[in-house]
Amino acid sequence: MRSSDEAGNAGLSAQGSFTTDADITTPVLSELSVTVGADIAIIALVSDEEADVTIWYDTEADVTAGADTLSVSSDGTDTAHMLLIFGLEANTEYHFVIEAADVAGNATLTTEASFTTEAE
Repeated sequence: MRSSDEAGNAGLSAQGSFTTDADITTPVLSELSVTVGADIAIIALVSDEEADVTIWYDTEADVTAGADTLSVSSDGTDTAHMLLIFGLEANTEYHFVIEAADVAGNATLTTEASFTTEAE
């Protein structure tokens, strides 16, 4: 590295290296709330760092995050999340898990929770 002081004295140091700590911390989720209607659910939550959020849901218990499960996703990274699930059946119990992934790819998956839509 080449450097100089205010008097114009120059110096050259040997080549060096440095490392930075990788982000290995998963997002922490809090303030979960669920508001339901007859055919809609609004799920809101907060993450402690910017994250993409996906909600996996089904009428059957033991919801698995994956391609064969219904889902809604956020449209970008943020710390305040509000996702809407449309087209639900009235008076029906739905089970869901929430996956949040930060920009480094660290992901967290919540335990399963449920809500019941209102009757029409």
